[in-house]
Amino acid sequence: MSKKIIMMFMVLLLLIGCSAPVEEVEEEEEVIVEPEVEVIRNQFDGSPLEEGETQKYKAVAVLINNSSVARPHYGLSQADVVYEVIKEEYMETRFMAIFEGEFPEKVGPLRSIRVPFVRIFNEWQTALVHYGGAGSVAQNGTKNPDSVNALDLLTKIYVPYRFDAVAGINDSYFFRTSDKPAPHNAYIALKDASEDFPDVWAKDHFSFDEEDFSTSDDVATSVEIDYPTTTPNKVTYEFDATEGHYKRFINDKVHIDALDDTQIFANNVIVQYAEHTKVSGYVLVELKYAGDADYFINGKHISGYWIKDFEDDYTHWFTDDKEEIVFQPGTTYIQLVPIDFEISWE
Repeated sequence: MSKKIIMMFMVLLLLIGCSAPVEEVEEEEEVIVEPEVEVIRNQFDGSPLEEGETQKYKAVAVLINNSSVARPHYGLSQADVVYEVIKEEYMETRFMAIFEGEFPEKVGPLRSIRVPFVRIFNEWQTALVHYGGAGSVAQNGTKNPDSVNALDLLTKIYVPYRFDAVAGINDSYFFRTSDKPAPHNAYIALKDASEDFPDVWAKDHFSFDEEDFSTSDDVATSVEIDYPTTTPNKVTYEFDATEGHYKRFINDKVHIDALDDTQIFANNVIVQYAEHTKVSGYVLVELKYAGDADYFINGKHISGYWIKDFEDDYTHWFTDDKEEIVFQPGTTYIQLVPIDFEISWE
């Protein structure tokens, strides 16, 4: 074969190679994973804190009368956390309502403090409002055992700021009304008193989330807690699916806040089972170390338990699966009842 033909053949091969299609390589699009930003929440109602806000609060715990003569209540609907506990002689219950940020003009009727409430208050260490308390001497003049002396116990824990009308401590904000007999007619102008509240820090008492809150398949649109008190005190919660919260009733009647004529409700209801004992007529509640709990959130029941390892700890809430319970943001009611006490829901 001549050199000319060979050269032509090589050029032809070169042209064929140059005309072959070049396979395009697609560049993979870079996926940017945004780091998950932790939502810092208000530890009283679970609302997200705005940029620049810290977990530093103005808050107060108020002891509120719950005898039938004392109702209706004023300002209770604006509380963020409410504890309900049986008082002496199993006669009735009493509330400790915790307010943060927004303070009603009128709150009450007010009553005195007992040992279980002092121990609950120690978990929060906010400002404190009460109208006297169980001391060294009982109302009949006999000496009280040290175990029921709430006023003495108050001196042994940290109380940032205190209002006590009986002891004359910051008592200028208290007043009485003429629509009810004493001692069921004592109130506090809480909005005015809040000017004196110090800033406090709060521990992470609850976990909250607007969407990923705890749930189950156990429907609970109606919850009944018929307290074992000598005075009828049946608490009922009816779930309002439209509003997403539980409306509260006492003895089958709407539980009204007379301050704004609205029905009191809860986003979360905790039934906490704890040992109750009577000492000189007073009811003591063992708030450590562990016990059962029933949770009612968004129309569902979740079974679980609570743990408090030592006196200065705060109560931790878990499901039966040992997962920390996650609540809806909003108001939380904690109903303390004796061990083995039976409640019902459907």
